[in-house]
Amino acid sequence: MAARIWSDVTALIVVMLAQGALAQDKPLGLTPAGKAILQSQLFDRQGKPMPFPLAICAFPGGLCGAVNRDGTVAVRPKYDWVGKFSDNRAAVRLGGLYGFVDEEGREIVKPHYRIVDDYKFGFAQVDVDGKSGLIDRDGKMVIEPKYGFIEAMGPDRFRVSEIRQLGGWIGGEDFSGIRTITSTASSITLALPELRDMASGVVDIS
Repeated sequence: MAARIWSDVTALIVVMLAQGALAQDKPLGLTPAGKAILQSQLFDRQGKPMPFPLAICAFPGGLCGAVNRDGTVAVRPKYDWVGKFSDNRAAVRLGGLYGFVDEEGREIVKPHYRIVDDYKFGFAQVDVDGKSGLIDRDGKMVIEPKYGFIEAMGPDRFRVSEIRQLGGWIGGEDFSGIRTITSTASSITLALPELRDMASGVVDIS
């Protein structure tokens, strides 16, 4: 009797695992609004094809991912924000923290940074405890976080500053250097230029 019960339990577990696998393999689709957005993004205003994958937040549940030109999923919709692709990498946000995925949807850097920048020349600026460093395309820290600001000027030269140069808004800062201020009285958003440190330096990887 005990052997039969154990056999039935084992069979049930196998069925549940199989159903879970099928659910994971089930094609992910955009909402009707998402499909309309995709159709409107196939070409730019000059009629030229837009670059893909396309980041989009129009999956069921309001989740964000990215799709290919034919509507198939490139980045699984599990994030609360996905940025545009640059250097075959896109920033993703989950729980208020940022990481990176590639165009095949692989999570290259798990979300754990408070602020990140787009990849330029194979490097991305990231924030670690209020200091900026650089990671490479694999997520490896190649310049330790010790600057106020750092950005790639080429594949081996980087502009650095001791002064922090954040943009965005309070609670949603970025490295753009453009401060956004919202007036609650009129609901108008103003983009004000952030003062840049004129005494910048240049460093290399060595």
